[in-house]
Amino acid sequence: MSAEAPAAEPEAPAMTVEAPAVEAPAMEAAAPAGPGTLASSGLKPATSAAALAASAEGAAGYVGVWATSAAGCALIDQGDYADFAVILDSAIVADGKICTSTPTTTGTTTSIAAVCGVGEAATAETFSIETTSANAISLTPASGEPKALVRCTQP
Repeated sequence: MSAEAPAAEPEAPAMTVEAPAVEAPAMEAAAPAGPGTLASSGLKPATSAAALAASAEGAAGYVGVWATSAAGCALIDQGDYADFAVILDSAIVADGKICTSTPTTTGTTTSIAAVCGVGEAATAETFSIETTSANAISLTPASGEPKALVRCTQP
């Protein structure tokens, strides 16, 4: 008696399943969502003063502490993080410079005439601030491109 091998089952045809195309959300050129929260300790005096001044009644809208992202707020004064600005009516810390300043506001744009540095090393600088919302500004140093910044608040 000869044993027949069982018949092989036919192979199923190969199937290709394509995932539907998903379009990535458009990136806005405006400031990142915010506000963000500053670290609860280790802040420099100017940073603390600006954060406090921002909440004072009658404070100019640009006064405060600002970072390039809400998450960046927690990194200010905690190490080498440099993507931030500390702005008071009489001083600005931005673009790696510490400056005394005189602001002039027209509409939503503020021009800041500043003296950065001390003594013979002091230089005249100009910063421009465009207030885009209560929690967002665009800061442009004379020597650079505009930076979209989000407000940082006290913890």
